[in-house]
Amino acid sequence: MVCRIALWGFGVKGNLVKTMIERGWRDSFRITAVFDVSFASMEEADRGMPVRDPERMPDAYRQGLFDSVMVCAFSSETVSRMRERLAEWGIPEVVPDNRAAFVRADEFGHEDTDLTVDRAGYRLHVLKGMRLARPLKGWGCYLYDRRGRILKNGWKDQVYYQNPEYFSFRPSPETEEETALPGDHCLLAFPYSGNYWHFMFESLDQCFLLEEAGFKGTYIVPYQSFVKPLMRLAGVTEERLIPIDRIGSERVLLPERVFTLETPDRRKRISAPVLEALSRKILRNLEKEEAQRPEREAASGSPVPDASGPSRLLICRTGSRKLILEDAVSDELGFRKIVPEELSVEEQIRVFYRADIVISPHGANTANVLFMRPGTALIETFPANYVNPLVLEYCVERGIRYLAVAEDPEDAERENGGPFTGALEEQDRDYRIRPERIRAAVRTMLTAADGSR
Repeated sequence: MVCRIALWGFGVKGNLVKTMIERGWRDSFRITAVFDVSFASMEEADRGMPVRDPERMPDAYRQGLFDSVMVCAFSSETVSRMRERLAEWGIPEVVPDNRAAFVRADEFGHEDTDLTVDRAGYRLHVLKGMRLARPLKGWGCYLYDRRGRILKNGWKDQVYYQNPEYFSFRPSPETEEETALPGDHCLLAFPYSGNYWHFMFESLDQCFLLEEAGFKGTYIVPYQSFVKPLMRLAGVTEERLIPIDRIGSERVLLPERVFTLETPDRRKRISAPVLEALSRKILRNLEKEEAQRPEREAASGSPVPDASGPSRLLICRTGSRKLILEDAVSDELGFRKIVPEELSVEEQIRVFYRADIVISPHGANTANVLFMRPGTALIETFPANYVNPLVLEYCVERGIRYLAVAEDPEDAERENGGPFTGALEEQDRDYRIRPERIRAAVRTMLTAADGSR
């Protein structure tokens, strides 16, 4: 039975949801009304379907114009307010849900291979008859079969089914364009893999293990600029990469064989020793490239950046969740500020390798802890309402001293103007940590370093 729905919100997300439903959910949903607070300035959502005032939604529901509402907003705080109004009006909400379509790799058709991956917690699968496509938005790709079953590996157990931004693709045998992809392939483009940290910590371990096993196929990867140099330093040439920007959202690839590594839920603990081995390989390869510097300088006519750098680094973020720390404090402690996004991948590796102690706000830049030396120190800072020490397992494996320092909760609530609501956007605010706490953290790390000598 097709559910008649109203979209509440017709901005970027509302239009994305409309397209998602028209392409993949027509057997489940039919849009019969659209509401938005900016209705007066909006054109028709579709021919004969005006954008309406949300305050008139209860009347439209009583008149039988729709059966339920799909909320379309990015801000979790806005979504919460909209849901409160729906509850007040007695109007049901509906969310697309195809969790049942996500299955483990061992439920698909397999093929034998001579390659073996002998690492605890990793299982190699070679899949046949798979199809690959991109969602309308996001950095990941889906692997699925003709029955519409989606490979769960890489999507894990997060609630993407509740978020049309990421769950905007529904497998269907009806495709607009299919392209055969002969040979062997490995998908490294997962949710969030267009982020520097997520690609290094959640994709490169598969690449490393497959390369060690003798894999000669291609890798389907995010299109971000950091991917090619990282893959090159991991031993994979550009000719073996297929960036996903070559795959349109209306195109389906039919890979001949797909190699994938399945890992358990405790991925960070399992992958830590693999990432440690990967970091040593990357550093060795970078050292080999450095040994060729004279030849490369002569060929290019310009000098290669020097490998030296400051021993104390303060990482500055360019986006959200910035640590606000006065220059006087960082200067007093002898820290040099750097913006990793302004450096090449190779320069980031060198400068983190050279550092003895790093202060970094939580974020993608902490991925560079992979290249810090054993015995060095990382102080990771957090806003009071979002403490998530994702690199701790790796630091333990690598022998890097780690200290998490969070904003004082009272300071946080005072800056926020009251208690936090739990909205996701509250995690991305800039924050301050009292200078005395930063000084104490640095002293702790320096004392620990002296005691280990």
